[in-house]
Amino acid sequence: MSSTKEVRGLAEIRILPEELRNQIAAGEVIERPASVVKELIENSIDASATEINIEVLGAGKRLIRVSDNGTGMDREDALLCFHSHATSKIKDKEDLFRINTLGFRGEALSSIASVARLTIKTCKKGMDTGIEVSVEGSRVRTREIPYRGTTVEVKNLFYNTPARKKFLRSDRTEVYHIIETVTETALTNPAISFTLRVDGKEVLGLTAAEDIRERIHQVFGAEVVSSLIEVATPDLTVYTSREDRFNPRRINQYIFVNGRPVKDQTLRSAVYRAYENLLPRGKHPMFFIYMTMDPEEVDFNVHPAKREVRFRNSEFIYKRLYLLLRDHLFKGTGSAAAMQKGEKREGPGTEITAIPGSPQSGQGLYSLLEEPAQYAFPPFSSLSIGNAFIAYTDGEMLTILDYHAAHERILYERLRDSDDIRVSAFLFPRQV
Repeated sequence: MSSTKEVRGLAEIRILPEELRNQIAAGEVIERPASVVKELIENSIDASATEINIEVLGAGKRLIRVSDNGTGMDREDALLCFHSHATSKIKDKEDLFRINTLGFRGEALSSIASVARLTIKTCKKGMDTGIEVSVEGSRVRTREIPYRGTTVEVKNLFYNTPARKKFLRSDRTEVYHIIETVTETALTNPAISFTLRVDGKEVLGLTAAEDIRERIHQVFGAEVVSSLIEVATPDLTVYTSREDRFNPRRINQYIFVNGRPVKDQTLRSAVYRAYENLLPRGKHPMFFIYMTMDPEEVDFNVHPAKREVRFRNSEFIYKRLYLLLRDHLFKGTGSAAAMQKGEKREGPGTEITAIPGSPQSGQGLYSLLEEPAQYAFPPFSSLSIGNAFIAYTDGEMLTILDYHAAHERILYERLRDSDDIRVSAFLFPRQV
């Protein structure tokens, strides 16, 4: 009987303390130091900053400092921003389905404050005096200071949740994720300058760029830029690999929807399908996809980290990206010169000068197939293709034969027609 009571005692329902609730919420938002960097620089961007400086020590476990020249906060907002679900980005439930800012949940600073020692120095533009707010657990200290812009310092991440800290990866891995986070944000905000210092060493130093192309050049260098072609429509721009420039690993693959970096398998699959007959085995394309759409057509509320999205019409999005890339790739007009000179490769619905022998922009693959042949191949009876296929003609018919499949078929028919096949019955019957 006593054991039954003990079990029932464990099952009692209780209201969790606010501090514990915040730590649980932080587990969804703050997974690692890079998560803190992401939330803080998104707040800086939403505050109209044009300069953002990031400094990390000890892979972000000891210190993360983000400074910006944005609009800043007054005393009231600086004290309110630590409260859970306190946000300036949403006013009613309709706003939740028209997200136009990077941050919107009102969970970032409260979540960070629950698992680290947090200090904010800020001053609202137009005011003479700023405020410094320090939060450690439930203790909040404030003082007035002269200041410009906003600086957020996060010290001793996960100091009060050692189990979380134990599951962080090596410093090298955590620094990699921080660099990747800043890189993603910089790629979709070319007008903002970014500086990232790791243990006192400048890792990224990006001045404001004129456009996305220049920002890609700043981050990855001339070699990557020369490997890309640009395909553009009014609301979809793609920088992707030339037909002969691929990587052995899945690197330099970025997707941005309404200015937000996302992971989406639907769009990734569309790119790979567009390249399916051009991509050598074991190779991968580079791509930078920038998509703009009505906020009501995309849902960023799938996960608190806001990396996953749900499209209202994912099939349409997939087909649109696939056909746009496929149309341009199979024109054979991809060139490094177009990217280097800054020439846009316009998509369907825009006027461009057609290349002789190629279909006008907007025509599909079927119209391309209907064009008369531009070249005549010399007659041949058979042709080996990569030691994997053989093509041969029989009158007016062209046949392509798979060596491997044909060999398997021959072996199968030999075994089937053989009288020497020995059959061994199972000791115990098996249902198949």
